[in-house]
Amino acid sequence: MTMTDETYVVNCTVNGETKRGRKIMFFAALFSWCYWMVGSVIGGVVGYMLQFRL
Repeated sequence: MTMTDETYVVNCTVNGETKRGRKIMFFAALFSWCYWMVGSVIGGVVGYMLQFRL
């Protein structure tokens, strides 16, 4: 669900068997999801505000 290219790269380079590695994987996925969600909302609002005719 939160697997993006960036998250996948972090997960491949981090040792998921340690507590620190699992924390890094969790926060990488969380921040990636938040970044995607905020960017989508901003893009939708800006796209709605910039109306033009084709």
